[in-house]
Amino acid sequence: MRQAWSWKDNTTPFSSDDPQHPGLALFKLRQIDDDRFELLEPFNYTRADGTTIPVDEKWLRGTDLASIPTFLGWFARRHGRHTPAALLHDQLIRNDDTQAPPLPPQAQLEPVEADLEFRKALRASGVALVKSWVLWTGVTLGTRWERLGRWPKAATVAWFAAALAGTGLLVYGLTGPHWLWVTVALVAPVPFAGLWGRQWQAGLIAGYAFWPVFFGSAPPFLAYQVYRAAERLASALGRLRPEPRETVLPPPPPYGKR
Repeated sequence: MRQAWSWKDNTTPFSSDDPQHPGLALFKLRQIDDDRFELLEPFNYTRADGTTIPVDEKWLRGTDLASIPTFLGWFARRHGRHTPAALLHDQLIRNDDTQAPPLPPQAQLEPVEADLEFRKALRASGVALVKSWVLWTGVTLGTRWERLGRWPKAATVAWFAAALAGTGLLVYGLTGPHWLWVTVALVAPVPFAGLWGRQWQAGLIAGYAFWPVFFGSAPPFLAYQVYRAAERLASALGRLRPEPRETVLPPPPPYGKR
């Protein structure tokens, strides 16, 4: 029976060349600004076919860990069990950097293949099944929008329009109730997943994940606006104090930078 993944005992398929920690990767990072980190020690990732991909700061050139959108903070944090896979994926799909050396041949994967390797790394790291596939869907969406050309981007726009229309149809059907329209809305993500092409599985997951994301993101967003208002009120009251203040109070960050 395979030993369970553990930060201290078993990080397979991630490993290190450190003789003091044979076969065990130590993921050492240093924060370099509000959002980004640099990798202090390299580590290795071994694919299912036995190919080893080194992960090193000379190729990674800084990372924000998992690029979880702010509105999905209720579902996953930027760091967690998925951190090693996120570091690997950041290197595999790094933005063009003319000052960075080229990736080693075994790490030069096509974006779609890199996304799939990210999903495999998540599962190998013991990330829960549904969470692994949803995170993979998220990076697949980013790949389609940024790296696969104008037609996949146009198809993504059409998919979003269909998702919004389906959400409206679902709400309308439930408030009726009009069960025919509810059924249509519930079935619609299946054919519209075809807009994702060969990544249709991600499209199918996104279609059904769209509703919990849409409805689950509103409460924390609204609650954060209450906090921002309180922060601004506190700053305004602070400026009324008679004592001079040596420093300017920083404004509350927007929701996307909290």
